[in-house]
Amino acid sequence: MYFVNFRWLIENCIILIEPVGNFEPVVAVAAIAQFKHLLDETPHRIHVVLNMSRVRTAVKNPRVVGSSLNRLRCHPNLCRMIFITSNPISRIGSQLLGCFLGVNFSVVATLDQALLVLDTAVQR
Repeated sequence: MYFVNFRWLIENCIILIEPVGNFEPVVAVAAIAQFKHLLDETPHRIHVVLNMSRVRTAVKNPRVVGSSLNRLRCHPNLCRMIFITSNPISRIGSQLLGCFLGVNFSVVATLDQALLVLDTAVQR
């Protein structure tokens, strides 16, 4: 089973996205559409913390979610993305995704590290 949780860490500022389980393309595409709708509806720039530490399997065919991700590319309300993962392959995938989306991004191992990066970025 695969599902994606969304919750605000700070309302209209920082959102935490947590996919959980074995990757399923249909669920991922639906979650991307839900996230895009959220970005389109908010008047604020949003920082994103994407916690991938609970995903058990990787994307086998990136093209399946690529067209959905393309709709997020250079979105004016997408500010900074912080990817949480300690898996080396996921770290590389996170870096590629950050570059593809055209956002400032960091890859860290824990939520505490992600919040520290965001705190530092917001203070600048």
